[in-house]
Amino acid sequence: MPGCFCRPTRRAVLFGLALTLTVGACSKPYDGVSDADREQQAKQAALDAASQHGLKMTEKTYLPGKKAWAVDMKGLTVTDDMFHKLKDAGQIAELDLSDSTVTDTQLALIRDLGVGAVLFKLDLSNTKVTDTGLGYLEGLPLLANIKATGTAITAAGADQYKNARANNPKVLAQFRNATITR
Repeated sequence: MPGCFCRPTRRAVLFGLALTLTVGACSKPYDGVSDADREQQAKQAALDAASQHGLKMTEKTYLPGKKAWAVDMKGLTVTDDMFHKLKDAGQIAELDLSDSTVTDTQLALIRDLGVGAVLFKLDLSNTKVTDTGLGYLEGLPLLANIKATGTAITAAGADQYKNARANNPKVLAQFRNATITR
């Protein structure tokens, strides 16, 4: 029927109503804070919390436009909560845990939380870390420089770590030849 305006069908009305309710339920009123600002605020809150625990953090540029943190936890009594704060702070490229109370289990936490995703330098000197703790770090794709003087890490444990990395496809080729200073 040309020129005839028909009433919308019941299906079209229900579809329009459902679409309106869905869009309305998903969006929240704009509160003046952008997602980028929210992310920056969360990062700052994590940095403030880390600082309160005694962590010293320095942001460094490792590649053009790529920043990550160098974190100094030397001599601290390390808690699991500290690693949760580090995760919230962003990417960690260097981590100094020398002379701290870090445990093997906490090294697994570094891996499991993703704190070590871009970690390439780790200092475990004068800690009680063992071969077991070192084994938890095998799959970290960039970790190729570990200082482990004064630890319970054995030559056999270091060799096992190096061999596991050399054969791990998740580890980038240029980072498979790890250096462990004992």
